[in-house]
Amino acid sequence: MGVIFCLRCLCSLSSPQLYICDENRRANEYDFKKALDLLEYIDEEEAEDIDLLKCEIFGKALRRDDWSSADGSDDPLEAAKDSIFIKVLLKLIQEGVSLQTYLPDVKELLELDELSSLKSKPYFEFVLRANYEHYLEAQM
Repeated sequence: MGVIFCLRCLCSLSSPQLYICDENRRANEYDFKKALDLLEYIDEEEAEDIDLLKCEIFGKALRRDDWSSADGSDDPLEAAKDSIFIKVLLKLIQEGVSLQTYLPDVKELLELDELSSLKSKPYFEFVLRANYEHYLEAQM
């Protein structure tokens, strides 16, 4: 029974991280979406862990891109369109997921310790908030 319990723990809590860990440098939007999909298999008893894991997955997606400049674009939507984060949002929308109920609050993402290096870039928060607002409103 102990082996089954350990395997269940590995499958439910660790599996999403295997797709998107820092060592997987080639992780793309499909890997991040798979990690999010695996959250469905976590027991309801661990529901608070699901929200935390979801926030961490989105945080890791944000860290995969360079948010230091607009690359000549004043439009934050245009500047972020090729980011893994936006590609994951678009996959969620394509599958009919309601972003209003699915996404962590933008403030929760900005409070993640792993985003501390991005928070020092003023452009990052501007682009993140603008894209959040755009995609949430687009589904209303």
